[in-house]
Amino acid sequence: MRIREFLQSDSAVVSSWVLSKEELYRWSADIIGVWPLEIDTLYRHYEKGMAEKSIVPLIALDDEEKIFGHCFLRFPSEDRTFVRIGFVIVDPEFRSKGYGRKLIQLAEEYAKEKFKAKKFSLGVYTNNLKAMNCYLSMNFIPDGRISDFECPCGKWKVMEMIKEVGDSGILYRKATACDIDEIQAFVDKAKTVMDRQGIPQWDEIYPTGDDFAFDAEKNELYVGMVEGKAAVCFTLNKNQDEEYLKAEWENSGDDFIVIHRLCVNPEFQGKGIGIKTCRFIEGLVWCMGNSSIKLDAFTQNPISLAMYEKLDYRTRGYADWRKGRFKLMEKVLDF
Repeated sequence: MRIREFLQSDSAVVSSWVLSKEELYRWSADIIGVWPLEIDTLYRHYEKGMAEKSIVPLIALDDEEKIFGHCFLRFPSEDRTFVRIGFVIVDPEFRSKGYGRKLIQLAEEYAKEKFKAKKFSLGVYTNNLKAMNCYLSMNFIPDGRISDFECPCGKWKVMEMIKEVGDSGILYRKATACDIDEIQAFVDKAKTVMDRQGIPQWDEIYPTGDDFAFDAEKNELYVGMVEGKAAVCFTLNKNQDEEYLKAEWENSGDDFIVIHRLCVNPEFQGKGIGIKTCRFIEGLVWCMGNSSIKLDAFTQNPISLAMYEKLDYRTRGYADWRKGRFKLMEKVLDF
């Protein structure tokens, strides 16, 4: 497979993939705003930007040289190392077969080779779960900005997503048994750091390697990798302690997920990884079909409390456990 720059003759091909007015707005927001598309509409839209080199439309081809995807690149930064990806679309014949992911990979490789790209951004409608899940799987992370978009087809919300590459890029994936020793090693270091900070939250009793091994066996443990090293871990499931049942949750239904054992490797602390990870979790939980997140936060841990409050988590109750008092916190995902 390969990617090349857009030609005038590609306009008719790409336009033929847009099968309805609603799909036009899902693909291009209100930027084109003309329906039905004529064969040269897309080329005319790009023509000035292509001449000024402010936009680079691309065409992806499969191994048989058949066009299967299209997107464009533009540049929020003058040095072009920050690249915005837009107008992502795949030929209907190729959809749900992994070609959307391949299109983005090819576009990233092109931008990194030609412009030394270090960061990518894109926007996705929050009701387009297939696209959002694809971007999350490629380690695009919600950056916290969600805006309303009104078009003739309805009122939708747009989530902004960011992907950093190189030293600051985080690659999230499900953890396996092979990751447990590395995870437990940095969790033990985190326990030592917390003790020095006067935060007696975790100890030799909890959490242990057995806890993480059980999470991995249940396919509920995640790890975030930076430059091949485990930088953060967390567990997602619906398990609630009995104390959770006493809280006054805003979402009283069962479409929630609980975060357990979120820990940033001390080697990577102070770099915003906790915030990025929580925002990644928000997108992941939404794509899993849930509308809220629950967790408990130690009242003697001002660092984690400040992070969750910054992320708009709200206290819904309290729990008193072996180590002391914990806040029971919730974030409703208004996507």
